[in-house]
Amino acid sequence: MKKFFTNLKAKRLMVSASLIAVFSLPASAGETWYAYHAQVEAYPTGAGQVYISTESGVPESERQYSERQTKEIVSKYGTLYVYPKANEGWQCIGVTTDELNENEEWVYVESLSSIVYPDQEYITVSMPNGIHTKTIDPVTGTEQDADSATTATLMPLDPNNSFKTIFTHVAVDEFDDQDALGSTTISKLANDIGDKVTLTATPNDERCHFVKWTLDGKDVSTEASIDVDVTGVATYLAHFTADSAEVLHFADEGEYKMWYSPDTRISIPSNVNYFFLYADSVQKEGDEIVAKPSPYRYSVSPGIPTILYGKGDAQIVKTPASPYGLGDNLFAYSGADGVKIDTLDVEKKYYTFDTNAVVFNQVSGTIAPNTVYVGIPDSVFTNAGKEVPATIPLKNLSSIATGIAAPVAKPVAIRKGIYTIDGRRVDAMEQKGVYIYDGKKVLYRKGK
Repeated sequence: MKKFFTNLKAKRLMVSASLIAVFSLPASAGETWYAYHAQVEAYPTGAGQVYISTESGVPESERQYSERQTKEIVSKYGTLYVYPKANEGWQCIGVTTDELNENEEWVYVESLSSIVYPDQEYITVSMPNGIHTKTIDPVTGTEQDADSATTATLMPLDPNNSFKTIFTHVAVDEFDDQDALGSTTISKLANDIGDKVTLTATPNDERCHFVKWTLDGKDVSTEASIDVDVTGVATYLAHFTADSAEVLHFADEGEYKMWYSPDTRISIPSNVNYFFLYADSVQKEGDEIVAKPSPYRYSVSPGIPTILYGKGDAQIVKTPASPYGLGDNLFAYSGADGVKIDTLDVEKKYYTFDTNAVVFNQVSGTIAPNTVYVGIPDSVFTNAGKEVPATIPLKNLSSIATGIAAPVAKPVAIRKGIYTIDGRRVDAMEQKGVYIYDGKKVLYRKGK
């Protein structure tokens, strides 16, 4: 959010709001508020409509679609949800962020900044341009962050964010979440019947290799760049592999495996999930204590012990990387020599996972070498009013993230918040890249 809108009207509003704030509303220490005004339009004209909101999960019956909408927002994060509706014969592929030229006119940028995914109704858009309000302390004369009410006095603003929701016919994507291996581009995002477009697949580095293009499951070409005539709605998928690729074999009906690597990140395809287990994921259900781990996809970071659940063969790609901290994840790894429980936190009970029985079994004495285990705080059992159980069944939540058929199809709310692709919770999207936002994968393009 380093790029600020330069419109003079907005600047004058910011100055006057700051002066008013000195004599009226106190600032909230430690909070930074931004005023945003976004305009979103369907592009090209006649291809579809949009509905925008600051809320995710707006029911279809409450959405009022149009070809162009605006929204004023006071927020600490500046997140907007765009709900697209494609007209017949079109498909939506995402949102582009317009830029201001030297005449302060919005200019269309041929580059997606946010992507639409098949399993969600909305596109999560991070607004790069906002006005950060400051107030002046009347006693010390120093600047400090303003509160939300003070920031709201900036409204109305001229639009300081402009987006186009892109509707098209032919689109490109990486097969099976292989964006860790390569990327795809198309010569014209919003193409129409009769156009000829060029599709290009680019491996991410020297260890990655393009394999082929497919359309509707059928092979199209092994050339990385191909020309295609636009005759209707179609999505071409680029397949990649890598020198460090390895195939993990899961049972066709579904199977669990333990995973840990101290210095290697792995990308995982859509038929595999990995799990984090948090203290509030272990809870009372009926007369028993159960574990309801949070499912994730895309990649597992080094230093993160976890459980994988997959169906059939799955290609993973290994990349050397530095380990991350575990955060509040309960999973741990016993190491090459195992670990004695009397050397661990005495206010926890320790369990290892039985991949066949799909339960956590309490252990005492020594945890075996090279084993993923969990330490569950005693407070979990105390708060549930239950004795410490010998076994804790796992409720498989893999269907939430991937559509993999789950042994137990009991829906559980997605863990809210912003996470990095490897599952670390963060306060805001700061660096360019892919994040998990309220359980959805989003692409964040940092403002200039």
